[in-house]
Amino acid sequence: MNRMKTLLATTAAAAALLTAGAAFADDAPAAAAPAAPTSWFDGIKVKAQLEVGITGNADNPNSGLNWGHAFTDRSDQVLLNGVTLTAERDPDTSSKTLDVGFKVQASYGSDARYTQLIGEFNRSFNSVNQFDLVEANIQAHVPILTPGGMEFKIGQYGTLEGEEVMDPSGNFFYSHSYIFNFSIPLKHTGIMTETHLNPMFDLYLGVDSGVNTFLGSGGGANDNAVHFHGGVGVNLPNLTILATTHIGPEFYTSGPTGPIGQSKNRYLNDVVFTYSGVKNWTFVLEGNYTYDEAAKATAGGAVGYAEYAITPDITIGGRAEVWVDANNFYAGGYRGHFDFINFEGGYGPSPGAVFATPIASKGFTYGEFTLGLNWKPSKVPAAIAGVVVRPEVRYDTAFSGGTPYDVKWNPITSAYEGSKKDQFTFAVDFVFPFRL
Repeated sequence: MNRMKTLLATTAAAAALLTAGAAFADDAPAAAAPAAPTSWFDGIKVKAQLEVGITGNADNPNSGLNWGHAFTDRSDQVLLNGVTLTAERDPDTSSKTLDVGFKVQASYGSDARYTQLIGEFNRSFNSVNQFDLVEANIQAHVPILTPGGMEFKIGQYGTLEGEEVMDPSGNFFYSHSYIFNFSIPLKHTGIMTETHLNPMFDLYLGVDSGVNTFLGSGGGANDNAVHFHGGVGVNLPNLTILATTHIGPEFYTSGPTGPIGQSKNRYLNDVVFTYSGVKNWTFVLEGNYTYDEAAKATAGGAVGYAEYAITPDITIGGRAEVWVDANNFYAGGYRGHFDFINFEGGYGPSPGAVFATPIASKGFTYGEFTLGLNWKPSKVPAAIAGVVVRPEVRYDTAFSGGTPYDVKWNPITSAYEGSKKDQFTFAVDFVFPFRL
């Protein structure tokens, strides 16, 4: 009951602030349409964003862990997910001459535990809140090879894979899918190209240092390999398809004779179908398959999304997913609040880390079903560029494999272990973009 009161109180307080602020916004003069850029510098945009949220867990696990979640992993705790600053200039992709842009984005908050690159700012603070340079890249549109030309991106950038993204303003739900949490990269350090073969087909080709890894000592270059990242985009009326892959070794532990996995590839494959041919509806289907040669570990599944716009301000949506961690390798690598990013980057769990399941070699089939709402009030305080309120209710279950949820301390094994086959969570977050 206390957790529900906290959720309701947080929602009510935010709604009151928005309502009060809207009264001032009603009297403000309408903003004039921005003038067309007249110089390269006029195209630069600087913006800020604040996200806070809370996830209540019906089991109140004494570990404080919502098993299967990443960015929403803390139960019954208000999280400062991120205070984010962004400076960017998008290159003009229709230009008939070279046009250069860039993006620099930095964030401080609890999400940075997962978005950090291995070898860059890891555990800068002894806190759930961390710092991350989310993106830092140079971009360019080059009108060569095809009528549509090419785009280049060099530096740190988000992955091509998956429907969900690191930026909360790009997602419908506060919580994330299992595929996003455990089966795709989040970002890369390298070079990515996009070639517009024709209006229907785009070709993506790139190389990078590995899954969520920086360069040099301490980064993903420790495996001494170049990783491939690319795919194909298809643009049809009301339907887009993006099929992508990331291939390369991910050094994840050490053995008595040296590194294990340094010469074996991990394959991360993903495809996303987006259909918007029905009025007010958007449908998305994502499929994923992942395989690690060194661990002989397979994972993959499918997740579907349906969103319906009731009004310009309110959209409802649902998400349904089945995801298989056949060898308990990918989700099983998450054994504590800081350890998953090390595992995903190829360095294995820390000694003495928290185990959320007692059978490390046994596979699991997970399911999650989420219902949510997006409220984007049209009247907000003048200083705010727009607000998104995202309440949701989520049900997680283990169709097979054991009891990974309701993680509790086991004094006999001196470890945290799961005790239930399912989990109910109730969450709400608030995303505030600000005008600068």
